[in-house]
This record gives sequence, structure tokens and C-alpha cells, in this order.
Amino acid sequence: MSVFYKFSAVVILAGFLVGCATPPAEPTFGYQSDGSYKINPQEAAKACPLLTKDIMGEIPAIAANERRAVQGRVLSGALFVAGAAFGRAPISDFGREPAQNAKRLRARVDAYNAQLGVKNCSPLDIDDLIAKEKERQSAAEPAPEKVAP
Repeated sequence: MSVFYKFSAVVILAGFLVGCATPPAEPTFGYQSDGSYKINPQEAAKACPLLTKDIMGEIPAIAANERRAVQGRVLSGALFVAGAAFGRAPISDFGREPAQNAKRLRARVDAYNAQLGVKNCSPLDIDDLIAKEKERQSAAEPAPEKVAP
């Protein structure tokens, strides 16, 4: 192998290593790798009533996803016990997707709510709104039917 080919191989390998060693760039706006959300200039320019409307529009989805996540964890626990009893591998990821969805939606709502404060508008009590929405959703569910013995 000639010196030229060896040198070329070293240069190409070094290029790959440098390219792989560089961390991916953090997005300027939107969802961040740490789970937070950075609003973009269009979102920051929204008037307080529009930000409030956007927040209120996401509250039902956050509440529903949080409820599904809890239900999934309960189901996962039941399946774990059943699986252990019958010698099967436990399934433990029920509820993970709704929990991730709720976390992402909540990050955006929190960023919008912080923007309300920046604009000297009254921020909302997000936790209270979610709790009330969960109660409303629970009340709206039909009661389980009783089966005669």
C-alpha cells in the first residue's frame, strides 16, 4: 500500500471521528433535548388572549394523557404480577407514550405561561387547570355496568 493511500485513509478516518465527536446542534426553537420548550418569535409575538387560548386548548390533552399514563402504569403492574405468576417476561412500557406526550405538551404550555408573565399578563395556574380537567373527564366517563350474579 502506498503512502498516498495510507495518508488518505488516515485523513478520511480522522474526518469521520471529528464528525462523530461533534454533538448535534440544539434546536433554536421548539422542544429541547432537556425536555423544555423554547418559543419562537411568532409565538412570542402572540397577544395574551391568544396565548391563553392556546394554553386552554392543550389542557384537556395533557389531562387525558396523564390519566392514560396512570392507567397504563396500573395495567403494567397487573401484567407484571400475572406474568410473574405464569413465568412470562413482564411488560413494563404501558403508559410510557401517554406520559411522554403529556410531558411534551406540558413543556410547551409552561413556556406559553411564562410568556404571559413576560408580557405582564396574569399567568395561569396550570396544575389547577389540569386537576380540574381530570375531574371533569372522570365525571364524564360512564359508570361501569354491574353484572347480576
